[in-house]
Amino acid sequence: MKHILLYFFLFLFTSMTVTAQVGIGGPENVGLMDQDPEQANIKVFPNPATNFIGLSNYKGIAQIAIYNVVGRKLRTFTVIDDRKYSIADLPNGMYLVQLVNHNNKIIKTHRMSKR
Repeated sequence: MKHILLYFFLFLFTSMTVTAQVGIGGPENVGLMDQDPEQANIKVFPNPATNFIGLSNYKGIAQIAIYNVVGRKLRTFTVIDDRKYSIADLPNGMYLVQLVNHNNKIIKTHRMSKR
C-alpha cells in the first residue's frame, strides 16, 4: 500500500512540474506573446553590471525603472539614444530592470546583478 501511495504522489508531482514548465513556454517568454519581435530582442547589458547599464535595442523604450528584489523603485531613467545609465551608487546585489514604452506600458522586465 505504501508503494502505491508513493508512486501516486511521485506521478502527481512530476505531472504538475511538467505542466508548469510547458504551460507558457518558460519564464523567459512571459509577456512576449503579443509583443513586437523587435522589442522582444531588447537586452540590458552588461550583466552582471558594475557602474552602468545600456540597452541593445532602445527603439520604442521611453523609460527604464530599476527595482530592488523587494519591489522598491530605486531609479528611473529617461531613455536617450546610445546613452549609458549610471548605477555606480547602487549596492551590489540583484535588481529588476523594467522597460516602459511611451504609453507607460511595461514592455519587458530583466533580472540584473550588480557587482
